[in-house]
Amino acid sequence: MSSSPSKQQDQVNLRSADGLMQGGELPQYDFKTKMAGIAGNVLEWYDFSVYGYFSDIIGKVFFAPDATGKAALVESFAVFGIAFLIRPIGGAIFGYMGDNVGRKSALENSILLMALPTFIMGCLPSYASIGWYSTALLIICRMLQGFSVGGQLMSSVVFALEASPESTWGFQAGAVFAATTLGAVIGSLFAYALRENLTEEQMESFGWRIPFFFGVVGIIPGLYLKHRSKEIPVPKPAPQISPDAVTTPSVGGHPQLERQGTFQETFAPNNRRALIASMLVPAFTSGTYYIVFVWMAVYMQTIVEVPHAFGINSAVGVIGIGLCFAGGWMVDRLGAKSRVPLMLGSSLAFGLVAPYFISTMGQGDPLTCFILQGTMAVLMGIFGGAMHPWLISNFPPHIRLTSTTLAYNMAVSLVGGFSPFVATLLQEEYGNAAPGYIVSVLAVLAWLGLIIGSTAKTSWKDDRANAPKLSSVV
Repeated sequence: MSSSPSKQQDQVNLRSADGLMQGGELPQYDFKTKMAGIAGNVLEWYDFSVYGYFSDIIGKVFFAPDATGKAALVESFAVFGIAFLIRPIGGAIFGYMGDNVGRKSALENSILLMALPTFIMGCLPSYASIGWYSTALLIICRMLQGFSVGGQLMSSVVFALEASPESTWGFQAGAVFAATTLGAVIGSLFAYALRENLTEEQMESFGWRIPFFFGVVGIIPGLYLKHRSKEIPVPKPAPQISPDAVTTPSVGGHPQLERQGTFQETFAPNNRRALIASMLVPAFTSGTYYIVFVWMAVYMQTIVEVPHAFGINSAVGVIGIGLCFAGGWMVDRLGAKSRVPLMLGSSLAFGLVAPYFISTMGQGDPLTCFILQGTMAVLMGIFGGAMHPWLISNFPPHIRLTSTTLAYNMAVSLVGGFSPFVATLLQEEYGNAAPGYIVSVLAVLAWLGLIIGSTAKTSWKDDRANAPKLSSVV
């Protein structure tokens, strides 16, 4: 028995609210466009992370020397964190662009904007040459990088997931996370190769500049997206009437809706719980990521003096790429309802073991460091595979990119960017176990966010399903 036209229309409306185009079709990007997006993702995260892997040397080059050298490392990590403060601004602007112009436009412009300041950083004169002006120029370049990357990750996630069935969202999100991890691994391998083959004097003179010059390669996928691929219209909600809607007459006498602005809807009361939850949960992933894959490499190299520290970090990163896919695949196999339990379990385990693991790594045994850092990468892969599908499902498609970039970047700017800085201070003051307690605190915040999110996650779908449809209004 066939469905009635009104019932069929209701089904289309609900499908479009879940991120599909009007008519129930997924947005389609050609294979080359998707590959360019992935390549841009890899190169942009290479550009952004390479600073962290050379932070000890950058501290010596761009800051006034001190007696022990640790103060320069702290100052360098502080500049690393400053770049994150501007990420919410970049996220808001690129998010607005993605929701109103197109996902591809947001992604291509963020990729192009990253390459220039990365290359310029490799050209900057040292503190010994021009004094504090070099430090100021370094900060400006890092802030431009932060502005760019603020729109990149969530643009990539939404770009990938909206063009895929929800049953594969875990794997697709894992692919995006794997691309960012690959970019960081390339940066780590670069650091390992240079540190193993150049003397300390050569590294401080010119060696650290080499990976920044390679950042200009990121222009290539950005230009491809800009000139060789087409934009896909942003999925819009099906037209509906709600008590707060304003209607205007249209041709034929049927009413039309005047939607609120994107930012108004993002900060609307019915979206606030989702925003808060979407800030607290990513605080865990951003903080742990920069502790495990950025700070820990420098910690092993300069503080603990583990042999082949960056080689260990790179090997764990390569394993982490596979774990991103595995974590996403597991989430898809277990279903959408498994996302929250997986995040709860992995964050609890990570929060409990982190202080002991980091303290034990302080003993300096390479094999122990590899096993413990690898175990932490496993827990991160499980959490990350579940988090990204959970995150974008918190918001309706027409404000999804604005909401996710804003919430995610607030978390990263306040927590992730400064986690290496805080970890360095805590380790110096309280010992090797102290940075692990950062992870423990972030795990508590993640649990709080998941509890808040459990009451907000499907509210927008329920509102749209229960609202009267335009087809019923004459």
